[in-house]
Order: sequence, then structure tokens, then C-alpha cells
Amino acid sequence: MAMEALILFGEMRRHGTQEDASTIAIVLSAMHAHACKFGVTRDLVVASVLVDTYAKCGRPDSACEFFPELNTYDTILLNSMINVYCTCGIIQDAIQVIQSIPSKSLISWNSMISGLSKNGYPTEALACFGEFNTKGFHIDRFSLASVISTCATISSLELGKQLYAKAIVIDLESGKVVSTALVDFYCKCR
Repeated sequence: MAMEALILFGEMRRHGTQEDASTIAIVLSAMHAHACKFGVTRDLVVASVLVDTYAKCGRPDSACEFFPELNTYDTILLNSMINVYCTCGIIQDAIQVIQSIPSKSLISWNSMISGLSKNGYPTEALACFGEFNTKGFHIDRFSLASVISTCATISSLELGKQLYAKAIVIDLESGKVVSTALVDFYCKCR
């Protein structure tokens, strides 16, 4: 059945038929079924691609259903799941995932800080940023933008200014992502 769906999709493309979201969802499910048939869904690369693809195709719920079936994880897959859980608003699961990562990366921290902030947990996002700093990580433009956005959410003009001053000192004040966060921050905190 999976192969038939993929062959039909190829035929549609060759004949110039434009796919829609339903078509893509069916093809994605067919690929997942095909991977299951051959027993490769537990392969970390395949699992990471499936999770990432579900998330990017607007099906984060499918990624959330698939993830618990896995018994092996790497940091890349776990980082993807932090993003997926945050996208779905399932913050407690995202927190459990980040707590399970033995060697958190900058991406792990940035994903969690951003996810907390976007889901209405600004205090927790700032606490996560504080923990991130105590662990010796150096902020990047994405960390900075997330925390400045969090400051905008809680109208913390003073903290936002301190972060911006730090950004200037460590040469992170330029760039689209930081500039956008700063404009939003100053508009909300006047």
C-alpha cells in the first residue's frame, strides 16, 4: 500500500497535478508505513527525519505520537522533540526531554528558552536562560533574541537594556533576528 501511494504521487507530479496538504500528509504516512515495514523507524537518522518532517509539514501531533515508540535517542532527535512539544504547547514533555539530555547543546537551551517564552512561560524562560548561563554556555544571536522577546513579553525594560548592552560588548547586537527582537522589545516596553 505504501509503495502504491508513492508511485501514485510520482505519477501526479509527472502529470503536473499540484499536491495539497492532504496529499502530502498521505505520502508522509505512506513513507512512515514503508519505514515500519522494513523495521528502520528505530534508526536514529530515520527517526530524526520523520520527527522533523512531521513537524515541518504541520503534523507535530504525529511526531508526538511517534516519539514515545522509540527507545534510542540522540541529542539531535531530542532537540527536535523539544521544538515539536513546544510547537504543540506540551511544555511539560519538552521540559522532561531537556532534563533527559545528558550533554545539552546550545540548540537544546535555545529551543527550550524560545519554547517557554512563546507558550506564555516568561519567568520559566528567564530561569532557563539563567541556568544556561551558569552552565558556561555562551549566548548566540538566537539565545539573545529569545530572551529579549521574553523581556518584551513581561515589559522588563531594565533587563532588556542590560541584555542589549551585553550583546554590544560581545558583538551580537547586529543581525536580523536580534534586530527584530529589539524592535519588538522597544515597541512593547516604551
